[in-house]
Amino acid sequence: MKKLIFGVVACLMMIPACTTENPQIPETPEEEYNRELKYTYTKAEDGIDMEVYLPTEETNIKVAVIACPGGSYSSHASHEGAVWAPYFNELGVAFAVLKYTLPAGDPSKPIGDMETALTILNEMADKWLIDKNKIGVMGFSAGGHLACYAATASDYSSEIRPDFQILVYPVTTMSTGTHAGSRTNFLGADASNEEMMFYSNELWVSSDTPKAFITYAMSETVVPPASNGKAFYNAMIKAGARAELLELVGTKHGWHHGNAEHETTYLQPMKARLTPWLKKL
Repeated sequence: MKKLIFGVVACLMMIPACTTENPQIPETPEEEYNRELKYTYTKAEDGIDMEVYLPTEETNIKVAVIACPGGSYSSHASHEGAVWAPYFNELGVAFAVLKYTLPAGDPSKPIGDMETALTILNEMADKWLIDKNKIGVMGFSAGGHLACYAATASDYSSEIRPDFQILVYPVTTMSTGTHAGSRTNFLGADASNEEMMFYSNELWVSSDTPKAFITYAMSETVVPPASNGKAFYNAMIKAGARAELLELVGTKHGWHHGNAEHETTYLQPMKARLTPWLKKL
């Protein structure tokens, strides 16, 4: 009898013990990301108006540009937005058009949108095949002011700070020599001297300000280069930051693709210099 009991116990010991713990379930592998070539963000759903155009994987060089159209901080110029996407995509560069909130005297609106745009591109960098150290900003006219603010501001996290800036006939100052309409729309009609100085980007350049490519028509009068684009370039050089300046002979502000004069005099020479600059980033 003892032998029988011992044999039963021995058999039971060979059976795996039951536990109250849930059995280990293998993790479900992450679903492969379906990378498309265009993404649209809307103010209503995403808190920001932005379109992102991605290059094909075959041409991709892992660089991204967030472009800010001009328009005196009262509108968004269409010739400074999506029309530029083919040029950048053909180079293998991701191109985003940020239709920032128009400030109407409240600078925090467009500045906040720029911060959101930079955050999105950094968060999506791996899936969009972008190098997080090669995300830059581009701005035309008043949009140039927003772009170089992002490059010189201390209130953005270092993790999302742009790595380069492309400034095309930019407004860079809010002080003497600025574009008056842009300043009024950005700061309001009763801006204090302190506010004007705070948002004059040339005053905040340092040796670690992201590298810049700056271009404009030398004889234009809408946004005086001497107190804007040229002044910002001079501040970059004085601080020991890297900057490339392309001064073009002409008077035009606002360069349009498809306009024969603008193509020959401004856009083609600009792209001829900008293309190798981008490829070296």
